[in-house]
Amino acid sequence: MGVKHNPPISNVATGKMLRITQMHSAIGYESSQGRTVKALGIHKMHQTVVKRDTPDIRGMIFKIQHLLRVEELDAAEQAEEGAK
Repeated sequence: MGVKHNPPISNVATGKMLRITQMHSAIGYESSQGRTVKALGIHKMHQTVVKRDTPDIRGMIFKIQHLLRVEELDAAEQAEEGAK
C-alpha cells in the first residue's frame, strides 16, 4: 500500500513573500524556461521581483531554479517592500 504523506503546508495562509532575482541568462535553455522567467515578471538580468509564496510560484521557481536566487522575506522586510 505504501506510506501516505501529508500534503505540504501552504505558506499562503501565513502571507509569506519571496524575493526572486534572475542571476543567470535563460539563453541556451529550453524556450519554456525563458517564458517562465517572463511569467514571473522578470524582464532583464539581476532584476528582482517580490511575489506571494504560493504553490504556483513555487512550481515556476522549481522549474528555473538554476537561473534564480530566491529569498524568503521576514515581516520587517515585507513591510519595507510594501512601502516601496
